[in-house]
Amino acid sequence: MKFFTIATLLAAVAVAHPLEDAGLELRAGGDNNNTPTDRPHLCPQGLYSNAQCCDVFLLGIIGLDCKTPSGKVYDANDFRKECAKTGDKPLCCVAPVADQAILCQPALDV
Repeated sequence: MKFFTIATLLAAVAVAHPLEDAGLELRAGGDNNNTPTDRPHLCPQGLYSNAQCCDVFLLGIIGLDCKTPSGKVYDANDFRKECAKTGDKPLCCVAPVADQAILCQPALDV
């Protein structure tokens, strides 16, 4: 019984997990179709793939009052500057819900 519960939960996570980075339009060059060719990675691919600007970062894992950066972000420096405009911290989070991100880590190269 526990096996099926765990298997169902793992399947739900696998289906809900995005296969690509989402949320921000990142550009670091491209071809004629404006397709990024050398796309910077602000956040690691996988669970912590959502770039967020969070007002509070508690215990090294909890982000409060988080929002997606409002401007276009081209690299880690732009991400840091965009978050700094509102005094927030650049974080990589698991899918935030209601402006709260329970699992976060500092952004890469910021």
